[in-house]
Amino acid sequence: MGKVPATATIAQTIAGDEIILHETLVDAFTADGVSGVSFNPVQHTGAHGKSRGSWFSIDVTSPTLSFSPLARFGDSIVDPDNHFACPMGDTAGHSLLSESILRRPEAPLQDFHTSTQFVESKRGSLVPYRLLYLSPRVARALQRAKPRKLYLEVARFEAGAT
Repeated sequence: MGKVPATATIAQTIAGDEIILHETLVDAFTADGVSGVSFNPVQHTGAHGKSRGSWFSIDVTSPTLSFSPLARFGDSIVDPDNHFACPMGDTAGHSLLSESILRRPEAPLQDFHTSTQFVESKRGSLVPYRLLYLSPRVARALQRAKPRKLYLEVARFEAGAT
């Protein structure tokens, strides 16, 4: 990962495939006993070689969550064929056009999960990535920390799922 803004507590690569957290968030999550994730130290030096504390990558250890057939993917709302979807099912499509609708897993839910399928097409150096899902508890903790430019969306499970 390149430069991280001086006031950031969370940062993501442009490709979306790597997220790092400042030690203040990791300490808060560790104190809360969050599940389904481990935090791995990364080397990062701030501007002019000055350190702004420790940074950690996240490694989601919980089972992945599969998209429901109700979730819609495509290049745009006028792309009904979703030509970016992988025939093997690894990549769900170019962009998630609907809300994120998931199948409820058989295993108990944890605080961190990722999607089973990848999202986004290969364009240039950008590669498909898994969506990250957080429990309401983690989402509230992030909102209290007030990181800059963090966008959270609500995901739901299929109706009738137990």
